[in-house]
Amino acid sequence: ARRLAVSRIARRPRAFSAEASEAAPVRRQSRAARRAYLAQLRDRRDDLEARLGSPALAVAALVERTPVVMPDPEDWELEMWELQARLEQHDGFDYPEMVHNAAAGGRGAPPPAEPKPIPEEILALANRETDADRRSNVRSLERRLADSLYLVVKPTADAAWNLPRVDLVEDEAVRDAAERVLADVCGGELYAYVLGAAPVGVWDAEAGETLDRCFVAKAIVVDLYESGNVEESLVADYAWVAKDEIADYVTGDDEYLEYLGKLL
Repeated sequence: ARRLAVSRIARRPRAFSAEASEAAPVRRQSRAARRAYLAQLRDRRDDLEARLGSPALAVAALVERTPVVMPDPEDWELEMWELQARLEQHDGFDYPEMVHNAAAGGRGAPPPAEPKPIPEEILALANRETDADRRSNVRSLERRLADSLYLVVKPTADAAWNLPRVDLVEDEAVRDAAERVLADVCGGELYAYVLGAAPVGVWDAEAGETLDRCFVAKAIVVDLYESGNVEESLVADYAWVAKDEIADYVTGDDEYLEYLGKLL
C-alpha cells in the first residue's frame, strides 16, 4: 500500500502538467471573450453618445443577500469524496489482528457504539427548505438559502421591474447615491452595506431622445437574521430573486439581460 501511494504521488506532477496545458487555451479564450465584450460595450456607449448627446446620470444598488448554507454538492464532488474515502481506506494503517478481533473477546479497542438518533427539532433547524420556499414567497430573505438573492423593485404600479435606483445629483459621489438608494428606496429596516466607493458596472440605455447612464454599486445584506426587509410603503412591489430568476422580472432587450447576467 505504501509503494502504491508513493507511485501515485510520483505520477501527480505529470498529470497536473497535462491538465494545465489543456486548460490554458480555455483561460486565454475566456480573457479574450471578456475583452471583446468590454470593447463591444465601449462601442455601444460611443454610438449612443454620438446620437443622443450627454447622458442623464443615475445610480442603482445591486443589493445581494449572500448564500446562508453551503450549496448542494455537484455529482463530480460526490464521486471525488467517494474516491478519497476508498483511497484512505486502501492506504490506511494495518491494525494488528487483536484489534480486529476485539468484538469477539480479544484485546483491543471496543466496537464502535451505535450512533445516537438526532432529535427532530435539530433536524428541523438543518432543513434546507424554508417556509418561504414552500410558499413561494419571493419577498422573503429566507428563501433559496444556498443561492445569492438580488433585490428588484417596482417603484410604482405602472413601472417595470429593475434594480433600485435614484438620480445622481450634482457633485454627489456614487457611494453616497447608493446609500441614498438604501435609505429612500429600501428603507431603514434593511440592514445593508455598500461595498467600496467605485461602481461595479455602468449601463447606457436609450430613454426616448435622451441617454440614460446608470452606475451600479454593490451592496450586501450584512446579517440575514438581524436585518428587516424593504419598507412596503416606499415601493409598489419588490422581490428577492436568484440569478436564474432575473429574466422573469426584469424586462428589456437581450443586451441588458446579458449584461445583468455577467454582472451578477
